[in-house]
Amino acid sequence: MNAFCRNGHTLTEETTRQAPDGTRSCRVCERTRCNAWKDRNKDLVRQKNRERMARIRAENPEVTRERSRRWVKENPEKHKRIQKETRLRRRSTARGRAMDLLRGARKRSKMLGMECSLSLDRIERVLADGVCEVTGIPFEVTTNGRKSPWSATLDKTKNDSGYTDQNTKVVVWAYNVAKQTWDPSVVLRVAKALLGNEPS
Repeated sequence: MNAFCRNGHTLTEETTRQAPDGTRSCRVCERTRCNAWKDRNKDLVRQKNRERMARIRAENPEVTRERSRRWVKENPEKHKRIQKETRLRRRSTARGRAMDLLRGARKRSKMLGMECSLSLDRIERVLADGVCEVTGIPFEVTTNGRKSPWSATLDKTKNDSGYTDQNTKVVVWAYNVAKQTWDPSVVLRVAKALLGNEPS
């Protein structure tokens, strides 16, 4: 007659695991407990996986790169889905959105041969506060990859200088677009004129 664990699973050589003390435990029950623990500690599991992968990449950089390239080539649809999920997860936090803005600023600075010494923490603080540094308009967070007029962008006070904390403000996209051609004083004059012509 077959033996059963307390949860009713049949215990055989294949479905049990021998512990150091000689006792045998049910693999199905262990897997269930393990999965439940992972569900309760998703952030910790994700962090441990990142640390493990960072160690592997540091120890075997060429092997890791080749393995990644091969996996992407063999799984294009899955890779595309994972990239999309990663972007959505990153954009759901102020830190993630700050990293996206800083990455774009560094790319533009490199193309133009200009300085980029922005502080990631400063950008994150402004995004966490949730309002444009110039207009005070609340930022709108989008997750579809498209900007809204109220999306956060980086605006340089002096366009001929680099992205520094002193020369850069986090503003709504509508303001940034409006002053790309003209001085901020022009934008301010238009805004005041619009307010003065509003119907009462």
